[in-house]
This record gives sequence, structure tokens and C-alpha cells, in this order.
Amino acid sequence: MWYNTTTAAAHSSAGFFMIIPVLAIAGSLAKKKIVPESAGTFPVTGGLFAGLLVSTILTRRRSHIFSGA
Repeated sequence: MWYNTTTAAAHSSAGFFMIIPVLAIAGSLAKKKIVPESAGTFPVTGGLFAGLLVSTILTRRRSHIFSGA
């Protein structure tokens, strides 16, 4: 019973300690000013972005499957 209780407490507290930095990052990003697009802005609405995103996801998935993890 002691092991189950302490493991549950550690698991719960770890979740709360993980969410605090995530919420801090989200708050920081929400407060950022919107910057107008310029010549160096990478467009995220076209096919190039979609292709890069899908290829990155598939590559990461394949490397995860083949690594045995």
C-alpha cells in the first residue's frame, strides 16, 4: 500500500511540475506582438510547408520504429 501511494504521489506531482514551464511558455508566446510578414518569413499556408511537415513526421516515426524504442 505504501509503494502504491508514494508512486501515485510522485506521478501526480511530476505532472504538475511539468505543466508549470509549459504554461509559462504559452503565456510568453501569447503576449508576443504580431510581427508583419517580411521577405524572410517562411509561409505556412502552401504546399512546401505541408510537404516538409509530413516528411519530418514520417522520418521521425520511421527512426523511432527502427530504433526499437
